[in-house]
Amino acid sequence: MDKKKTEINKDIKNLQEELDQALLSYAKSEEEVAKLKEQILRVAAEGENFRKRCAKQTEETSKFAVNNFAKDLIDVLENLYLATDNIPKEDLENDSALANIFKGVEMTKTTLLNIFDKHGIKRIFPEVGEAFDHNLHQAVAHIEDPNLNENSVVSVMRAGYSLHNRLIKPAMVVVSKA
Repeated sequence: MDKKKTEINKDIKNLQEELDQALLSYAKSEEEVAKLKEQILRVAAEGENFRKRCAKQTEETSKFAVNNFAKDLIDVLENLYLATDNIPKEDLENDSALANIFKGVEMTKTTLLNIFDKHGIKRIFPEVGEAFDHNLHQAVAHIEDPNLNENSVVSVMRAGYSLHNRLIKPAMVVVSKA
C-alpha cells in the first residue's frame, strides 16, 4: 500500500508539475497575445494616419496645381487692368470704336476675375491708408506722408494674389514713414 501511495504521490507531483508548466505556458501565451494585439493596433493606426496624410496631400496637390498657371495669368489680368485704368473717360465719350474696345477689355477682365474667383485666386489690392501687412504686402519704398499713419499704404505699385488663402504674389506697395 505504501508503494501505491508513493506512486499516487508521484503521479500527483507529476500532474502538478504539468499543470504548473501548462499555466506558465498559458501566461506566456496571454502575454504574447497582448503584445500582438498592441502591435496590430499600432499598425492599424499607422495605416490610418498614412491614409489621412495621403488624402490631405492629394487634396493639397489638386488645390494648388494651378499655382504656376495662375502666376502666368496674373500678368494678363494686370495688363487688362492697366488697359482699362489708363484710358481717359473723355476719350471713351468721343470715340465709339475705342469705347467698344474698352467694353471688350472690361468683359475679358471680368471673365478672368470670375474664373480666378471660381478657382480660389483672390486679388490683393490694398486701399490707400490701409495698414501695411507683411504677410500680404511687400514694401518697395517708404515716403513721408503727414496725412497717413506710420506704416500705412500710400500707393500700390502692383496688386498681389493669393490662391486658397496662400500668398502666391505679394502686393507691392509704397509705405508711409514717420
